[in-house]
Formats: sequence, structure tokens, C-alpha cells
Amino acid sequence: PGMKKNEMRVINLFPDVMINIRSNVVRIDRMVPLTPGRTIVEWRGLGQTTNDADLVAEQLRHHNMYWGPAGRNLGEDTIAVEEQWAALNSGIMRYSIIAREEELNPTDDANVRAYYQEWGKRMGSPANAPFSDSKKTAAE
Repeated sequence: PGMKKNEMRVINLFPDVMINIRSNVVRIDRMVPLTPGRTIVEWRGLGQTTNDADLVAEQLRHHNMYWGPAGRNLGEDTIAVEEQWAALNSGIMRYSIIAREEELNPTDDANVRAYYQEWGKRMGSPANAPFSDSKKTAAE
């Protein structure tokens, strides 16, 4: 309710939960780090139990179109994350540039920068060098 046509909203709950609202679909994602390079990602689609069967079927189709096992979105996201991890972990790539600016919409990289700024504050260590002797964060 109250969303504009084709609007998308993303709410990040630090440190590991994201709520994504697109079309008539709500998704909740959660990440559970296990070891370096290995993370469990949970995706949950939500709908209203009071909706009639036709609307529930439509919502399920919309959810699966983007985020289901053969959806458009998750496959490319997974490939991007895995390839970036492989490059950073191999030592081939020293830096990862975060530079996508889209007026603070949900796909703007400001959200990622804000996450790592908060991470640095809570850990007392900069996110770009978490094991360094420096306890000063980029935010300071």
C-alpha cells in the first residue's frame, strides 16, 4: 500500500537482513557466514494469507519470476558475488571499487558503503583492513 507503480523498496537491518519489496512481492534475505568464502543465504517470499487463491497464484508467479529457482535476479547476483570473492581472495584484485550512484535508490552503492561504515564502527577496525593495527575507521 502506498507504493508508486514500478517502485522498489529495500530496507537493510544491520548486519545481515534485507527486506525487498517489488511489485506485489515481499522478500526477506538473511546471510549466515560460515567460513571465509562460504555463506548460507536464505530467501523467503511473503504474501498475505487473506488474499484469494488467484492473487496468491499471481504473487507466487511474480516472486518466482525474479527470485525463484529459475528467476532472473538471483542467478546473476550469485555469479557476481562468487566471482568477486574469487578475484579478491586470489590476490589478483587488490581493491573492489564501489561506485554505482543512483540517487540513493535501492540499487545505489551508498547502501553498501553505509553497511561497511557501520561495520567498521562496531568492529573498531576499518572494513578495508580489518586485521590492521589501526583502530581508526573510515568514518572518523
